[in-house]
Amino acid sequence: MRFVSVLAIGICFSSGWIAFADDAPVQKINFEDHVKPIFREHCTSCHNASDKESDLGLDTYASTLEGGSSGKVVQENNVDGSRLYNLMAHKAQPKMPPEKDRLPDAQLDIIRKWIEQGMPENSGSAIKKPKVSGAALSMVAKGRPTGAPPMPEMVLKQTPLYTPKSAAVSALAASPWAPLVAVGGQEQVVLYHSETGELLGVLPFPEGEPQSISFSRDGQLILVAGGKHSHSGYAVLFSIKNGERITRVGDELDIVMEADISDDNKLIALGGPQKLVRIYSTTTGERLFEMKKHTDW
Repeated sequence: MRFVSVLAIGICFSSGWIAFADDAPVQKINFEDHVKPIFREHCTSCHNASDKESDLGLDTYASTLEGGSSGKVVQENNVDGSRLYNLMAHKAQPKMPPEKDRLPDAQLDIIRKWIEQGMPENSGSAIKKPKVSGAALSMVAKGRPTGAPPMPEMVLKQTPLYTPKSAAVSALAASPWAPLVAVGGQEQVVLYHSETGELLGVLPFPEGEPQSISFSRDGQLILVAGGKHSHSGYAVLFSIKNGERITRVGDELDIVMEADISDDNKLIALGGPQKLVRIYSTTTGERLFEMKKHTDW
């Protein structure tokens, strides 16, 4: 996949909605109007200013962001790292609310979008784009990086999904400099030492099935793209050393079938069944432009 010169597109905003060129408007979710009523219905009987179970209050915006005895429970632009959402979605223990069914999907979706949009407080608050560290992207553009080839150092080795039967490998890639192979399948990418076969780490990909795996030219980053057929598609950029999710781009209506990252790590291109190639900024997550002249997948 080759990159061409970038042509930036305009962004327009309206009250309560954010609209990108060629995109349908997306509703802005804020705490006071959308999230607080859900917390009041399910949570604040135990988590309020006068009765802070686990030292956590969810009745105000400030106390929600402050967190409780175990630390912060929501992280800006990071749904997977927001413990409160994972507990309410029954993805982690203890499940919340205790001894009750999981919240309706529509309410969980509101909380998820609120976190993804940077957790605005009210209708006048701006949506906050994910902030990507420039240091994470200021790698060597071409050629072998200085020092030892990048290898996983602090990547979790616990599989996020277990099934009684194994599945086929859906994507595969090898590092350009290190003895490292990435194998995709079943909502995860597994990292192996290519010479010894040792398990080095597991990168969770809850977005769905990985269809494409690409290492950056310097071998410091790994781009995983995929999703759920006829449902959604994304591309997620990870750090090789610690498994950190650096950014996620795309919100396709179908699975992403292929993705790649530019030589300077500043652009991500992805494509799928919609016969489009979309180009995103790795630092802001914004879609910069798209190519529409493809006649097939």
